[in-house]
Amino acid sequence: MSFWSNASVSPKRKYNWLCEISQGKGGKLESWVIKKVTKPGWTSTEAVHRFLNYTFYYPGKVQWDEIQMTLVDPGGQKDTSEILYKTLLNSGWNMPRNLKKVTTVSKAAAKRAIGDIKIRQIDHAGTPVEEWTLKNAWIKSMKFGELNYEGDELMEIILALRYDWAELKIPKGASRVGVGTTSGQSIGAGAGESRIEL
Repeated sequence: MSFWSNASVSPKRKYNWLCEISQGKGGKLESWVIKKVTKPGWTSTEAVHRFLNYTFYYPGKVQWDEIQMTLVDPGGQKDTSEILYKTLLNSGWNMPRNLKKVTTVSKAAAKRAIGDIKIRQIDHAGTPVEEWTLKNAWIKSMKFGELNYEGDELMEIILALRYDWAELKIPKGASRVGVGTTSGQSIGAGAGESRIEL
């Protein structure tokens, strides 16, 4: 049954979402400072086999695409720039003047510095209908925004996040269209949820 023919069915909306970043070593990033985020995606390489006048393609290795996140900077006690700068320091980077303690960035420290990242879509009542968790995520790039006398917008910070893979959870009772489960079944999940590790 199509969603437009049944008023009780509510399709997912682009503006009904929350992104949660747990308390990393850099500090707490509140969900309300996250203005925009891309959902996870993946790309597969391909192997090519040619025979006479034909070309055949075979899927290869899967690589998860980096995601983009845009944050606003409210300043004050919730200064986003300060929190994110601390994540760089807590990832292992040191200023060149501090040569008594020479460290480099490590994956483990970079992951601890930002904490766990979850992207949760909700329905009109605030009930979760989809949740993505980024596994072993770390900040690949950070742009602290552009200053401009002609604009009056809020300051924005743009992040690129790299991660190893993403896990999708669909709560029990949520629509499973396109998920690959049949009624009453779940994939690799505990009671009350469907979990798909892609």
